[in-house]
Amino acid sequence: MVNINGATALVTGGQRGLGKAFVRELLDRGATKVYASARNPDPSQDRRIVPVALRTALARNGGGGLVDIHSALSWIAGAGAYGASKAAFWSATKDDASRHFK
Repeated sequence: MVNINGATALVTGGQRGLGKAFVRELLDRGATKVYASARNPDPSQDRRIVPVALRTALARNGGGGLVDIHSALSWIAGAGAYGASKAAFWSATKDDASRHFK
């Protein structure tokens, strides 16, 4: 297991759903700061949680990129729901990139 105690982390989609659960778990396991991204981030009552809009932060700092790491099962049939979720992730990333990063 990775030692999270004292770490700083970034959780994309960290203000709702599964991402929010990851933020809580990281803090519960000792992370000292978690950047929680969202399209329209809301302030947090917890000072250890730093809301951030990645697109805005990248633009403000001269650009940059995001790299999504997903599975080869994005393109191979037969992995059931897991493969379908990875294909959806790849498709959403490709769509977002084509609309926002021309």
